[in-house]
Amino acid sequence: MLAADLPSYAFERAAEKLSAGPRVFAQLVEMMLDPRTDIEGVADLLKRDAVLSARILRVANSAAVGGQASGSIADLEEALQRVGLSEVYRIAGIAVTLQSAHASLHAYGIGCQRLRENALFEAVAAEAIETVLDGQYRMAYAGGLLRNYGRLLLDRVVQLYRPHSTSYHDSPFGSLVEWERDNFRTTGAQAGADLMLAWRFPEALVLAVRHAAAPMETRSKFRLATVLNCAAAMASAAGHGLPGEDDLWEDDAQARELLGLDGDKATLAKETALGHFERWRQLMQ
Repeated sequence: MLAADLPSYAFERAAEKLSAGPRVFAQLVEMMLDPRTDIEGVADLLKRDAVLSARILRVANSAAVGGQASGSIADLEEALQRVGLSEVYRIAGIAVTLQSAHASLHAYGIGCQRLRENALFEAVAAEAIETVLDGQYRMAYAGGLLRNYGRLLLDRVVQLYRPHSTSYHDSPFGSLVEWERDNFRTTGAQAGADLMLAWRFPEALVLAVRHAAAPMETRSKFRLATVLNCAAAMASAAGHGLPGEDDLWEDDAQARELLGLDGDKATLAKETALGHFERWRQLMQ
């Protein structure tokens, strides 16, 4: 068992090695929930992280956004003026994912590309679900992107302190969550929620990430957690889930009834998510 041999400061030191992008994104999420937010304020925020700003401009100039057809975008203010706040918000989330998920999770046996595409699909699926329900679609989008950030932390702990330990694929565990508990005395969901709390994400988003994979009895107390659970089920059904997680998702009648997601709305959300995923997927290369 890995946890017994870890130093008390292991998680804190590992967190220091993660990119700064999510901290900026946390502030952006708060700003996007405020109707008084303007372009200048968003541009000033994003400029605080030069690496993130550069990635946002690259994405904004990509074919997926129409940048190549409309001419090169030179700075963040121009990007915001040309494509709008909502689109830049999506682009910023993708840029943070690219910046953070820059390597495979070796302890999990999850490749970099699969991790990124899973985050993207869950984000657009959660956004689509909340859009058809007239819910908090921007929060849902962020939750889909961030659901696995705790696993970035746990994988970094392994790299720093036990690089030769047994990976999930070489372990006897069929469940990813059981393997995490045995090795770290926590789960990716709990670790991710703790990170998001430290980064000052909205409390509702922290709780959603923490409970997205919880049993229905617990998850039903947190509406956005149920949205993330349904989004993860969509990702799994579309072939973009993560190994060891399939048994966690309950895209069933009870979950849909809890959300008010009837058959027509569920179909529309799925079709919308598939369309958005294909649009943005090339940026995850």
